[in-house]
Amino acid sequence: MAARNHIAGLDGLRAIACLAVFGVHLQQQTGLSGKAGAFDIKLLLANGNTGVCLFFMLSGFLLSLPFWMNDQREDESRGLSWAGGFALRRIGRIVPAYYLCLFGLVALGAHEGVRDVVLHTLFLHNLSEATIYSINEPFWTLAVQAQFYVVFAVLMLMLAPLAKNRGAMVMLLAVLSVGAFTGHLAVMKKFNPSPGDNVLSHSILAHLPHFLVGMVAALFFAATHRTDEAGQTRRSLLSDVLFWLALAGIVIIIGVCAQDAHWRIPRLIADDARMLGRYNYPYVPMLIGVLLVTAPQAKITTALLQFRPLRSIGIISYGVYVYHLPCLSFVNKLMTKANMPVSEHWIFFGTTGLALALVVALASYALIERPLLKWSKRRSRHQASDQPPEA
Repeated sequence: MAARNHIAGLDGLRAIACLAVFGVHLQQQTGLSGKAGAFDIKLLLANGNTGVCLFFMLSGFLLSLPFWMNDQREDESRGLSWAGGFALRRIGRIVPAYYLCLFGLVALGAHEGVRDVVLHTLFLHNLSEATIYSINEPFWTLAVQAQFYVVFAVLMLMLAPLAKNRGAMVMLLAVLSVGAFTGHLAVMKKFNPSPGDNVLSHSILAHLPHFLVGMVAALFFAATHRTDEAGQTRRSLLSDVLFWLALAGIVIIIGVCAQDAHWRIPRLIADDARMLGRYNYPYVPMLIGVLLVTAPQAKITTALLQFRPLRSIGIISYGVYVYHLPCLSFVNKLMTKANMPVSEHWIFFGTTGLALALVVALASYALIERPLLKWSKRRSRHQASDQPPEA
């Protein structure tokens, strides 16, 4: 059986996700563009925000997986005691680095007033156009993440009686995902927000389909996961093939299909992507689901994703995600003062910004995040059988 707190290969996927998001902001600040065969470099980097989709789906995958893997849960494990332990662990996971970065930036004056700070503190800043991108642009995703934790807890408490019926759960979660997407589409059509308005397009409703697809992927993983006599995951080359086909499909969609009319999949890229659904739903989320299911069960791919430098970045990927934009902005200012335009020296800019983000994230993880996460787990030790692998 997969280790409860670690599934091989997923740290590598986390690293890829945070590096993809890093590429988005690198391109925004440098204007990097070009062609690599059929691929548009600018478009490929800009669509690195697909890494956010991967992060969301990983959360749905990892948080729900224990419910599908363990068939011996008592009813009381789904009650308020479980919800309390779940909340404590989630707070221990996302709040320390977030608050450290948030209040550090606030101290430097990067805010729009008391209301801005309060909404960010409560993870509600994605509900206002004035605050959704203020202080630190990537923070809007953490508001959505925190709001999903509430939805997830309520959903699992309600669906506990069906947890053992995997077939019914797949159908139900798929219906909920399509229903959430349809609801988001209806809201967008009714209110028809202007291109500069992001509250509706960046809501929990807009992203709930992706979390739910991640939960469906967890169900498929639980159904297909096999272990040997030593309890080690059985891996196959078929999983390798499926993983790389899915990854190739994602790269083609975000790097070719979006800009070449001859490659367009019908309604894959809408004139207003917010009307279609975030991150090319359902195409890209379904392919990411394949990555999540096959990565831990593949022979070659798992070894590559477990490559120590990549896995190390994955372990601190949350911190890299939280801190990378302030780090890039800081390096940008220094280079501007030194008369080194980042558009001309983008390699130096990118490597220096990434190195700084890694150092800050590592220090944050070692000194703050990991100790507080361990404390939160100890406080909920009586519910240890319900602890999910870390998302």
